[in-house]
Amino acid sequence: MGCVSTARNFIHFENFFIIEKEGFMMNDMHFQFDGFKPDEKIKDFISTVAEKIHLSAPSDSTTHFAIKQSKDVINVSCKTASRLGTFMADATGVDITQALQNIEQKMRKQIDRWKKRRFEKILEKSF
Repeated sequence: MGCVSTARNFIHFENFFIIEKEGFMMNDMHFQFDGFKPDEKIKDFISTVAEKIHLSAPSDSTTHFAIKQSKDVINVSCKTASRLGTFMADATGVDITQALQNIEQKMRKQIDRWKKRRFEKILEKSF
């Protein structure tokens, strides 16, 4: 087990197994791995990306990551769900860094688009 402290909260990693897949959980975030076991450095990077996505999402969101290593590619799926909306994306990369950067870009694009529409609606109602 490893622990990481962030400014927002205290994060505790736990290893658990679901149908021969390893994963860990953070506050309102769940991670599942298939085909590899991440070391602490990779977990830290995943946590950083996940935290960025999660903090930009609606406040009641729950975020799920599924990360699978195939022969020569990493596949990442991400789903963030809240009562205000659901955001989903899939991305690939030749390594975990590239795959996570791609998923972060796709998820943030969706969330930013949602925020823009949300605030436009608020402004329309105020006039």
